[in-house]
Amino acid sequence: MGRTLLRVVVLAAVVAATATLLSPPDVRAGDRFLDTDDYTRLLRVRELVEGRGWFDTTERRANWPDGDTLHWTRPMDLVLLAAVAVAAPFTDLQGGLRVAGAVVPPLLLLGIILAGTWAAKPLGDPRLWWAVPLVLLAQPALVFYARVGRADHHTLILLCFAVALGFALRGSREPGSRRWAWGLGLVCALGLWTSTEFLLPLAVFLGTGLLEWIRRGGLQGRFQRRWTLALTLGVAAALVLERGPGWRATSYDRLSWVHLLVAGLAFGVWVVADGTARAGASADGAGAERRRAAIGVGAATGAGLLLWLVAPAFFGGPMVEVTDPVVRRWLSQVPELQPRLFPADLRRMGFLLVQAGVALVLAGWLALRVRRTGGEGALVLLLVAMVVFLGVALLQVRWVTYVGVLTGPVAAAFLAWAGPSGDGLGAPPLAPRLLALGGLLLAPFVAGVVLLASTPAPATPSPTSTDRRCDGEAVADFLGPRGALGPGPWTVAAHMDLGPVLLYRTPHRVLATPYHRNREGIRAVHDLFTATDPGAAVARARQRGVDLIVVCPGRDRAWVAPDGQGRRILLDRLLDGDALPGLRELAVPETLGGQRVWSLEEGA
Repeated sequence: MGRTLLRVVVLAAVVAATATLLSPPDVRAGDRFLDTDDYTRLLRVRELVEGRGWFDTTERRANWPDGDTLHWTRPMDLVLLAAVAVAAPFTDLQGGLRVAGAVVPPLLLLGIILAGTWAAKPLGDPRLWWAVPLVLLAQPALVFYARVGRADHHTLILLCFAVALGFALRGSREPGSRRWAWGLGLVCALGLWTSTEFLLPLAVFLGTGLLEWIRRGGLQGRFQRRWTLALTLGVAAALVLERGPGWRATSYDRLSWVHLLVAGLAFGVWVVADGTARAGASADGAGAERRRAAIGVGAATGAGLLLWLVAPAFFGGPMVEVTDPVVRRWLSQVPELQPRLFPADLRRMGFLLVQAGVALVLAGWLALRVRRTGGEGALVLLLVAMVVFLGVALLQVRWVTYVGVLTGPVAAAFLAWAGPSGDGLGAPPLAPRLLALGGLLLAPFVAGVVLLASTPAPATPSPTSTDRRCDGEAVADFLGPRGALGPGPWTVAAHMDLGPVLLYRTPHRVLATPYHRNREGIRAVHDLFTATDPGAAVARARQRGVDLIVVCPGRDRAWVAPDGQGRRILLDRLLDGDALPGLRELAVPETLGGQRVWSLEEGA
């Protein structure tokens, strides 16, 4: 026990140091956070502390004057709120929020590493306990999301995935265990409550469970029935806790009755499939396997058809309701939604090797291992998950974090196979294993770095919210209560990435925020910037109560679509310095880094 505690303490120190050193100095100092989502998340927590109702998720100062309702849910708010409560005796609310933003991400990363080590335990050699933490800390995307100042829910989702993976791996080997089944179901319910993106891990667990039952039968059906029952009960409880009296509302991007229906149908599939298979079990071998396949696929198809009849939009994904072309244009430029891992050229190949090179090596070994062993359940689960998440990561880079979590258990299985007690390389206990692991981690990474260093970067990269030429914190300081314009509150029309910073750091109101539900606010700013009649555009802005217009030249030009007929739009006129009725450009300090501010003159 003492040795285990010492290991955890050492690991915690390494995680804290890594998460801190990889953050910019101003973030470490508590002056800012890393991303727009961090400001919005901590704003939600602050409003809870200040008395905002639990079920009231409307941000009234966004999409002014109508307000905006986020698709986020409360689990991450609770984690941050707990950190604020712990810090409360030592600092004020703002200080507690800074502490939460700094401490919670590394703590969740530590949880992911501990959960990954626990998940890998049945697959690896206990003498190599250090291997999984080392592999997980070497995953760039995973550590990137857990840096100090990154207080969003990604790390909590990944923690749920790592814990669920551990339950699923144990359940595949001990299908008669109730605790593994109930643990898997309840953790998956928490993951789905945290974000509907957990539908993909859920699909992997359901699909591999069906495959394992078809191949082996026996207690596998009972395990699947138990964990989907736990999932259904957990989702029902989460729905009541999250939505309360509004639980009947339909949504696909946030936990709703639709997701409870999905869980209930999954449980129903296993009640029918396992019950039918056991009631008519007579054949053995291939005959029984074919019968289970027919029953399982038939039950799953029936459940899918029922879901399609009741909620057909579910199959369009969480973003099915995003139809506005302006919002879709913005989403197409969000960095984490880009196919940045797809090896379309040498530079992207280098990026792929840096981010997922070790996973590609391990996936290749895992595929050969599954083929040679005849498909052990735990290895099949890991292989299917690795293939699925590598595939979606090629389309959207954000999914590579799930690949990073999977590398831990797969690396543990690889080292156990390669060691003296395995049936692989038969390496001596320590030194060759260290060399093998080092080569496994470093070879793809080094190859990727070489490719990145030898290929030129794009000449005109798209500006992002972290581009210091578009420093939202500098604008917030200029417009803040102690800024040059007085306390306000003012209503600001600007790029959506500026919205969360202003809402958190000032009393001001904004139109646009970087969330797909705020289509009205995003559309209003886009229509303002693309207007070809400046007088009419200013009049419409004044009707919405706009006091200030803020422009970041590079970022706004990248987002705003030019007029299709070649006419000059308002954004061009502003940046070219045209004198426009009703608008007055303000003198701004150099700290704004090229950003410019206009005020709407009253009565003009």
